Amino acid sequence: MCIHRHESYAWHHRWTLYGSTYAGGYSMLLATWESGGGKRSNWVSASPYVQTLVAWHIWRRDGRSWHEWPTRRYCGLR
Repeated sequence: MCIHRHESYAWHHRWTLYGSTYAGGYSMLLATWESGGGKRSNWVSASPYVQTLVAWHIWRRDGRSWHEWPTRRYCGLR
């Protein structure tokens, strides 16, 4: 949840935010989203549960690392 709070801070902790390149509560690129098992069709509108599940898959795939998210340092994550 810390990653979500920092990634979506400017958007008031919204889970359905959309920027020019990033979307969702974890501010993922479409390529990152799809690499974690997310579907292009719900990249912006996925539920918080689905977004967290995709983020978890990315975390596991990357050797339990949050390196995809620059805000990890605010959360004390590697």
